[in-house]
Amino acid sequence: MNREQRVGLFVLLALGIFIVFLELTTGFMPFRKTYTVYGLFRNVRGIQEGTDVSVSGMNVAKVRELAFKDGKVKVAIAVPEEVRLYKDATATLEASIMGATSTSTLNVEPGSSANAVLKNGDYLNVKESPSVAEVLDNVNKAVASLQDAAESFGGGKEGPLATLNAFFEKHEKEMGDMVHNFSVFSEKLAKGEGTLGKLLEDDTLYGQLSSTMSSLQDSIKRLEEGKGTLGKLVADDSLYKKTTAMMDRLDRALEDLAEVAQKVNRGEGTLGKLVADDSLYKKAEESLANVDRATKGMEDQGPISAIGAAAGAIF
Repeated sequence: MNREQRVGLFVLLALGIFIVFLELTTGFMPFRKTYTVYGLFRNVRGIQEGTDVSVSGMNVAKVRELAFKDGKVKVAIAVPEEVRLYKDATATLEASIMGATSTSTLNVEPGSSANAVLKNGDYLNVKESPSVAEVLDNVNKAVASLQDAAESFGGGKEGPLATLNAFFEKHEKEMGDMVHNFSVFSEKLAKGEGTLGKLLEDDTLYGQLSSTMSSLQDSIKRLEEGKGTLGKLVADDSLYKKTTAMMDRLDRALEDLAEVAQKVNRGEGTLGKLVADDSLYKKAEESLANVDRATKGMEDQGPISAIGAAAGAIF
């Protein structure tokens, strides 16, 4: 290989290294067709030109350019032409801690194919997760709040914990007696003493309850099958029909009785005349008076005369 060939080979090698350097540092991809989409972020957290961008978890895109726009950072992302992003695609800037340093990664979810495809110059939806500093700051605030709450709960003579301690000190004897009584009660239960202890230890009650439940189930089964007097009452509707018919007849009888009462009130019929017309009463009263007079006359006359006088008094 002569000197010119070596120089040419060196130039080609240097050009290749330069192209790789450009691709790694600026996102320039000279041998791949790409299109550019943008995202607006409040804080890029160390993202630079040439930073890898993952699409669905694969590092296939790169950050091409960073610029300020409307108080935010406009991030240009070079996406290979074969990778399709849709209108609902979302770019997420996530922070992670590796050892003593934190790094940021840019991830893109391509969205749903039911939507339109993004074209060169379109903007992505953006979702920004809290930075490591913000997370640590929130953790510090939470820890400080817990410390304040702990101090407020247990500190000082007026704190809740001090009040609780004072309560237990004041009622120490009562609390001890209650614990002792509960211990004795538990021991008796374990030994099967007392009514409750027998219920727990003696299986006689269980057997009786089991027998009762069995009998109850048999009775319910007989009811369902229509056996026995009560079963026939439940299953056979003839009694219901007879009762209904009897109630119908009773209703009609009550209606007839009401009609008779109305006729009596109006003075209709023999009973109505007896109730409404007082002439019969007057006649009966006169007859009784005549009988009374005749009876008095009979005391002073003979039998024949008395009979004649009685007959004359009545007729």
